[in-house]
Parts: sequence; structure tokens; C-alpha cells
Amino acid sequence: MSEFSKNNLEGEANNVIEIWKQSPVFLASSSEFRLNSLKKIGFKNIRTIAAPESVEHSTLSDIINSPGGDIYNKHSCSAPADIAQAKIEYLLQHNNVPKDAFVCAVDTMPVMFRFNETETSSTPTHSGWYFEQQLPKPSSEEDAKKMIANIIDSIKNGYLRFKKEYIEKRSPEFTGDKEVDLMQRIGYPPKNLRINTGVAIRLPNTADIDTFTVELNLEPRAIYDIVDGKNPLTIEQLVEDVYTTMLEEGIDPKSVSGAIDYGNIKVRSILGVTELKLTDDDFSEDVYFGFPKKQFLNYLKYKAKSSIS
Repeated sequence: MSEFSKNNLEGEANNVIEIWKQSPVFLASSSEFRLNSLKKIGFKNIRTIAAPESVEHSTLSDIINSPGGDIYNKHSCSAPADIAQAKIEYLLQHNNVPKDAFVCAVDTMPVMFRFNETETSSTPTHSGWYFEQQLPKPSSEEDAKKMIANIIDSIKNGYLRFKKEYIEKRSPEFTGDKEVDLMQRIGYPPKNLRINTGVAIRLPNTADIDTFTVELNLEPRAIYDIVDGKNPLTIEQLVEDVYTTMLEEGIDPKSVSGAIDYGNIKVRSILGVTELKLTDDDFSEDVYFGFPKKQFLNYLKYKAKSSIS
């Protein structure tokens, strides 16, 4: 394709996106942040209609209880996208949504990893397998504290195993600077934090609901430093610091999936969070708050070009 053709396609795609922005918008969410994010992108006529909590709970329950689930992803890393799609389906079924409306939903869930209980089995293929569990919102203050403790304790145990399997056995010269080291660190998720954000969109005058997932991998260095004896805090003190800091910041842990608000800079600082990236893909602050702006815009550009090419 010539440079002229590329520029012409880009211009036509931008025109399509502008038309979508003028369409009535139905956001299946009550989030002020997501509403304002759409406004900043250029959407104007936005109506917010939140699906009931039962939609999220029933969708997640269906995933967890589905037969023949992959042992690596018992709870499925696609859960947020499935939930976002279910929210749109509910909105379309229970509201008078015009065909020319732009309809979207976003759902964000952190992940907790646990090693498969059969990892010590005599069956070699079981060694090192793990479950990926999406974390819903806690039901009470006690549940929130337990959830925070479980996440941090799980990461501690994952890091101990990582040190044993990779640093001591396979990579004695582990420095964290080489690409292979980075791949090992990302490829060993039980020692990391992961935030999965699912986006569902029904474009104007279409029937299909598209979904995509954005994964943000984080290294909580403070937990590693405690394990390595570089941080005088205990794991219990770290859990308490995270919980009390959220309360001091006016954040109710019960309103946050997984009970930890990674969007809060002070919380990220306590955990010593750094982003793990294999590519140059940029994750802005929007991802922490449940709206992957860059990936959202990339989707619009892709669909707009597809509609005219």
C-alpha cells in the first residue's frame, strides 16, 4: 500500500470513529472514572446503566463451575471480558437500546495464583502447575483483610518457589536485566500480581459484541525484599499497612475487586510495585482504574479500518 493510500485509509478511519462518537452511547457501568474516560476520548451523548451485581456473580460462577476447565486457568483469565459481555447482553435485554448506539462495558479483576495441590504428585506433568483465580469484591471487612493476606502470602510462597526453581537451579546468574530473565519473571506468574481488564463493545448498527482483554503484570518488590531479609517488615505488617492506608485514603476495600486498590499510588509504593513488560506497550494510569484507554483506542482504529478496507 502506498503512503498516500495509507494516509487516506487513516483519514477515513478517523471519520468513522468520529461518527461513532456522535452516536448515543450506553455504558454498562456506574463508574464515574469510566464515564469521564469516554468523555475525554470524545464521546458525548452517554447514558450509564449499571447491570446488577448478580450478572457478575452468575457469570463468574458459570466459569468456575464449567466442566473440563483448563487446569492452568480454572477460573479463566478471560473472566473480566466474559463479565463485560454479560453486562452488555443484560443491558440490551432490559433496556430500549437503539441499533445505532455505541454500547460498551469494562470489568477489571486482579488475579491470585495458587500452585496445583498435586504438584508433589508422582505424575511429572503435574509439577509446577497452578490455578489462576479471579478475585471478586470481598463481602465484608473481615473478608477483605483475609483476601489481602491471602494475595500477599500467595505471592510470598510463589517467590520462594521461584527462587528455588529458577535462581538456585536453572539461572544461578539471574540478574533481572536480560530479556530471558524478564521472560522467566513474567512466565512465572505465582510470584507476580496480575490485573486483567476485559472490554466488551457493540458498535453502532451491528449485532456482534466484541471482547478483548488487557493484562498488566506487576512485581511487588516489597514482598520479595521481606523474603530476602532486605525489608525489616513482616508479611503481617505489610498486610496491615496496605489495609490501613486504603482506609486513610478514603478507599473502601469492599468496593474493590481483590480488596487491594492498585490505582492508589501510596498502596503501590507500599508494595514496591513495578510493571513487567516484554514489549514497548504502554500502560497508563487508566489501566489501574479500570479503563485501558490506549488499547480501547487501538480497537476503535482497527475496527474502523476493517469497516472500510
